[in-house]
Amino acid sequence: MQGCSAMGANGAMARPSEPVEGPKVRATGLFVQDDAILLVKQVLRERSRWNLPGGGLEVGETLGQCLVREMGEETGLRIEIGELLYVCDRFKELHAHVLDISFLVTCPGGDVRMRSGVHTGDEHLDAVRMVPLDRLEQHGFSSKFVKLVREGFPGKGSYQGDFHEFYG
Repeated sequence: MQGCSAMGANGAMARPSEPVEGPKVRATGLFVQDDAILLVKQVLRERSRWNLPGGGLEVGETLGQCLVREMGEETGLRIEIGELLYVCDRFKELHAHVLDISFLVTCPGGDVRMRSGVHTGDEHLDAVRMVPLDRLEQHGFSSKFVKLVREGFPGKGSYQGDFHEFYG
């Protein structure tokens, strides 16, 4: 397979130097409550990163089914899927192309809780937490993303280009 390229939101080309695998599809949920966002701390190869909960689409599964399953596995929440927020391209260490699709979600009932023993391949969860909006940048999210959350997601339903430029 030839290397893929993608144009970022700023017009710059992101071109892997090696062939990439994919694309894979990942659905994520944005749960906002009391000026805080639900995040999961994922550990991969001894490195940790805070992310929106969600995960990879399985064969025969809809995006909605994927997101409901992943949110349940990672947080214990039974969610309802709301509006499509954003779509981004991500090149994981230039070896895999991931199409990241984020939705606004609500939770009609239930408490956020850490699910013990959640492992997905090389990854595992270390924490699940509601993080105040004013602390998102300290958790690795871009100022652009924080601004969009504060402003009520202007441009929702749109393609945002490069994942790392958008989310951080």
